Amino acid sequence: MELKEAENILERVKNDRYPPTNPIVLSEAQYTLAKAGKPKPAACIAQWIWSNEGGNIDFDDWKRICEIE
Repeated sequence: MELKEAENILERVKNDRYPPTNPIVLSEAQYTLAKAGKPKPAACIAQWIWSNEGGNIDFDDWKRICEIE
């Protein structure tokens, strides 16, 4: 996956604009961001994966990790 595509997925996750729900695609985006030295964006996608799998993420944690104002 290209970095630009991973960043596009990240923006869709952050802004809740119909992000993908396929865990393989999300994991590839997460890996691409982590490999590019962007751990916080990778963690943001990890939260999205966790919430899709039935996990509960506190909204304040979500905003902090995804750097949403």
